[in-house]
Amino acid sequence: MNQVEQIKLMTPSLRGEMYTNLKQAILDGAMDPLEFMVKKKAIEETLELVAKDKDVKDLILAEIAKYKAEGRATKLGAALSVTTRPTYDYAQDASWAAIKAEMAPYEQRLKAQEERVKTATKNGAALITEDGEVLATPVPVQATESVTVKMPK
Repeated sequence: MNQVEQIKLMTPSLRGEMYTNLKQAILDGAMDPLEFMVKKKAIEETLELVAKDKDVKDLILAEIAKYKAEGRATKLGAALSVTTRPTYDYAQDASWAAIKAEMAPYEQRLKAQEERVKTATKNGAALITEDGEVLATPVPVQATESVTVKMPK
């Protein structure tokens, strides 16, 4: 079975079965969990590159356009539609630019305070000046673990 035929197997009804089988293979030791993560990353990057390719993207848009009357295309149980998101260049508006310039010192102060709070939290103690002024106090930190996979170029 070639790579494209394998991708065709991703129907909605098979996703749950694939999840269960992959999970069990990893838990049973039949699949190396680190190898799984590397392969997952490689597949994601490859599919993303193909999807962003101009020729492929143009073809996808043309295919979806054929279903304009229905408002969307459907394939393998999924609905596909084109969404247009506008991007505004607010800097072209004089009032916006003036407000943004007024905010700059506050944004800098806020960033500096965030750094002081990080330092206080890492040290486990408030940052206090020689005069006794409290500059920053430790705050609760929530952390989540994730796995980073860096693929060779």
